[in-house]
Amino acid sequence: MRFHRYVTLGLGMALTIAFLRHARKSTEPLIDMRLLSRPGFTMAVVTSGLTGAAMYGGLLLFPLYFQEVLRQTPTEAGLMLLAMGLGSALALPFAGVLSDQKGPAVVCLAGSMILMIGTAPFFVLPHLPTAGFAVVLFLRGIGLALAQMPAMTAAYGAVEKHETGDAATLVNIGQRLGGALGAIATIIVLAHDSSGDDTGLKWALMLLLGFAIAALLTSRGLPDKK
Repeated sequence: MRFHRYVTLGLGMALTIAFLRHARKSTEPLIDMRLLSRPGFTMAVVTSGLTGAAMYGGLLLFPLYFQEVLRQTPTEAGLMLLAMGLGSALALPFAGVLSDQKGPAVVCLAGSMILMIGTAPFFVLPHLPTAGFAVVLFLRGIGLALAQMPAMTAAYGAVEKHETGDAATLVNIGQRLGGALGAIATIIVLAHDSSGDDTGLKWALMLLLGFAIAALLTSRGLPDKK
């Protein structure tokens, strides 16, 4: 079974490489991969993917964390995520306005820092009360909104109007790949279930923190103004 997984992974990588080579040489490619040769656009796609990894990884990991560490019921663990969604919902309307005023790089940098602050306590302060974790998740939601939306804005601002369709496709692909990468956090936890300790959980939380730190670094490559 494991051999089949490696074959599937290898085949997928080979087909991806073949598609990239064909798209770069074609005069009318399905997706214009040459957009990725623009540093500002590439950094925007990468940042969007990293914030996607942080978001989807958290959505998969935190319910396990609340059930395993805080001994909450599945319903309680699910309700905790409402705090993160509320933070994102409240911050999203301001993300676009701030990006227009300050530029995507500044807003995304601030959002990535807030995302770090909203992730680190799960690793360094594992015994916070439930209310404390709710506040942390609220901050994390704000950070996700302020980091992801400006990155998408920067991506569209780095291309011409007739390139918007290809740009939107590449941004979407980046987010989906980021979401799959974030799922690795949960896989790590499941792989260490038999160890009898929280080693896997700690590594998974470190991975989420790493996504936030990486987004902080790549956001510095975004344009200062839309």
